[in-house]
Amino acid sequence: MRDLRPSILAVVWLSGFGLAASAQTIQQIFTNGPTATRINIVFLSEGYTAAQLGQFPTDARGVLNQLLNTPPFSLYSNYFNAFAISVASTESGSDHYTPTTNLVNTYFNSTYDSYGIQRLITIPPNDRDSNAARGEGKVTTLLQTLMPQYDIVALIVNDGVYGGSGGTYLLTSINSSAPEIAVHELGHSFAKLGDEYSSPFLGYPDTEEPNTTTQTNRSLIKWRAWIWMRVRFRLRKFLHTWTSSVYLRAPIITRPAGIGPNSIVR
Repeated sequence: MRDLRPSILAVVWLSGFGLAASAQTIQQIFTNGPTATRINIVFLSEGYTAAQLGQFPTDARGVLNQLLNTPPFSLYSNYFNAFAISVASTESGSDHYTPTTNLVNTYFNSTYDSYGIQRLITIPPNDRDSNAARGEGKVTTLLQTLMPQYDIVALIVNDGVYGGSGGTYLLTSINSSAPEIAVHELGHSFAKLGDEYSSPFLGYPDTEEPNTTTQTNRSLIKWRAWIWMRVRFRLRKFLHTWTSSVYLRAPIITRPAGIGPNSIVR
């Protein structure tokens, strides 16, 4: 592991002059090798008061375990390190606008009900607050100071209501089912996979992604090496034919159907 002494100095600086009155601290919660040769996941606390921060590393490990026990990540768990950056919020939880408005003072200013979707948690800039310095800017500053070798960033939101989001940074609540959101969104932000929803998402751009295609020539299909024509029905559980599943965000887009219901982007 790299020398973390600069990070310790950063904690002193941040606590004395920087982003909040309480110190921001970092700890490694999963170790598999040097940061230069591993995929480094960094979790940050959101909506944890100073009195609640002791629970945050446990919550971060819970999300990490869900992730690393989910294929295909489970096959490569030895390639990951994980870190937890603890930062206190003045109040607990996250903003809500439905069924009633309940606004709280949290460090990254997270909110549910983003863009009209109740379970969509975001931080600024968003439709509630366009000032990135109140959300993503704070994340960026902490990462540059404490863990600039990051590869994946996830905010754990201390709120029991199911919710989360992807994008530049992952967000997931502490609801027992919410880590599934982190797994799904990581498929987008890290692996660059497209959604595989079972219902249409009309108007979504029909771009090529690693797991979706408009190609109808079997010899040119990206996953052609896994298409077995003679045994396509016997091996349906694992290797469906390339035409057997239509990706419904546009009627001409298909995906490798053998992934089936266990796909992390469905």
